Amino acid sequence: MQRYLSVILFLLIGYSCTEGDDIKSLHTLKVDQTNTESIKMSEIVDSVFIIHPSEDGLVSTIDDLLLYGDYIFLVDKSQLRQIQVYKTDGSFLTTIKAEGQGPGQFMSPGKIRIDPAGSRLIVYCPLTKKFLLYSFEGDFQNEFLFKEIGMVGDFIPNQNELIFYNAMASAPSDRIGLVKWSDFPFQKIEYKSFGDNPIPIKSSKERYFFNVPGKEEYFFKDYLSKSFVKFDANFNETLYDLIGLNTYDFDQSKIYELSDLQEIALNFGFETVGNSLVMSKDFLIFPVFQSNKSKASILADFKNNTTIYIDKFEDDLTKLFTFSTFPARYNSTSGFAFFVVPPDYVSARVKKMNVSNNLFGEELLLIDPSTNQNPVIIGYKLKNQFEEKVD
Repeated sequence: MQRYLSVILFLLIGYSCTEGDDIKSLHTLKVDQTNTESIKMSEIVDSVFIIHPSEDGLVSTIDDLLLYGDYIFLVDKSQLRQIQVYKTDGSFLTTIKAEGQGPGQFMSPGKIRIDPAGSRLIVYCPLTKKFLLYSFEGDFQNEFLFKEIGMVGDFIPNQNELIFYNAMASAPSDRIGLVKWSDFPFQKIEYKSFGDNPIPIKSSKERYFFNVPGKEEYFFKDYLSKSFVKFDANFNETLYDLIGLNTYDFDQSKIYELSDLQEIALNFGFETVGNSLVMSKDFLIFPVFQSNKSKASILADFKNNTTIYIDKFEDDLTKLFTFSTFPARYNSTSGFAFFVVPPDYVSARVKKMNVSNNLFGEELLLIDPSTNQNPVIIGYKLKNQFEEKVD
C-alpha cells in the first residue's frame, strides 16, 4: 500500500540576528492526522540487543539509563538513589551510591552525561547543586559546585563549556545558560534566548536537550511546547513550529502548576506533544497525547522533508510488543530507544510465540525469572535514515 506522506512545510518565515552571530530561522512542521500509518520497527531500527543485568547487582528501579560503548549506566533516583554500572553483556561492575553532601558525594543522582573525551561519567545532584565526575568503574575524580542556579534541569558538557537548562528560571530569557568549566567555582553565566514561546510552569521534566547522533547539533524541547529548537555549538538556531494538532493556547502571562495543566488537558481533551524525543541522525520521533493518554506518534523525516502520523508500531523484530507511541522514556542515549520490562513478561510472551521464526528466539529463551528477577532491557539502535517499506 502506497503511503501518502504529509509534506513538512519548510516555509522560511524569516531570519533575524540576535547578539553576535546567532542565526534564527523559523519553519513550519505540518501534521496531517487524516493519513494514519502503521510502521514496522525494521523500517526505523538497524539492530536490536537484549541486556539482562546480572543479579550480582540487584536493580530496584530504573528511572533513567545511559548507554555508552559497552557500558550501560542504570539510574535509580527515587528508591535506592544510586547509579549501577554494567557491561552490555549483563555483567555487573559497580554501584555509585548516594552517601551525603561531602566531597565526592551526592544525595540523589539527577541527570547523567558522558564527558566530551568519552572517559568519565558526569552526575548532577540537584540537592547539593554539584556536578561530579567519575570513572566508568565508579571512582570519584572531581566535582564542580554550581550554587548560582536553583536546579539544573538538563545539561550538555562540551570541551570547554557547559550548556545547561535553568529549571527554576522566572523568565524565558533565563532558561538556557552557558558557563565555562574554567570559571568554576566563580561562574560567569551567559544566557541564550530561544524563540519557542514556553509555557510558564512550576515543574521540571526528565530531559530538555536531545543530541543528534554523530553531530554537534541538539534539539531543545520545553514542557508541553509545540515547538522544537535545533541549535549547534555556536547557538545557530532553527525553530520548527508544529501545526495540525488540537493544541491549547496557554496564557503566557500566567505561571501554571503541573496539576493545573493536567486538569486542563483532561477536561478540554486537547492534544499535547510528549516531552521526550527519540533522535536519529536524519529523523526524530515524538509521542502525542490526548486527555493525558497516549494517542499516536509523529515521525519527522528531515532528509525527505516529510512527516508521518503513526497510530501503530509493529515489532517485527523481537515480536514482543505492539504500541502506538514509540518508547521514549529512556532517552539519554542519542540514536537509541529502550524498553525496560519484567523478566516474567518476557518469559510469558516467549511461551506463546514460535521462537524458531524469531531472530532473537534463542536469546529470549535464556531469560529465566526463576534465576534472575532484574528487569530486562530491550535496546533498539536506530537507523540513520527512515527506510519506508511499500507493501
